Amino acid sequence: MDHNKEYAPHYNLKIIIPTFLDQFCHKLEDIDNKTEEKHLITRLAEFHNLFLNTYHPFADGNGRVCRILLGAIMMKSDCTPVFPKIIEQEDKLRYINTIIECEKKASNTPLIQYFAEEMTKYLEARIASIH
Repeated sequence: MDHNKEYAPHYNLKIIIPTFLDQFCHKLEDIDNKTEEKHLITRLAEFHNLFLNTYHPFADGNGRVCRILLGAIMMKSDCTPVFPKIIEQEDKLRYINTIIECEKKASNTPLIQYFAEEMTKYLEARIASIH
């Protein structure tokens, strides 16, 4: 990622983050998994990219905090928190490269696809481990 990128000014974060969260809560209230635009995974990707690529409120730990918030959003939407596996360096690079691709394309689509694929892999592995 571009380490010289400018994010939201940190002196304004006390105002910016609560406002962002309030505005985004409205989008979470109208999740409709029958439409792509309002699908839970679409909303998760949109939240993720705004949090990390626009606001980036902390000096360190933004990705971890964002994933915790995504888990809370999933639970609020009656969805088990299912996350892509980010354990090995290869997993981390794919995740980061997907975020960069979203930023370059000004699109959430790469992250929507990434979440859908990785969440599916996680669930399939869990089901296979039960049998």
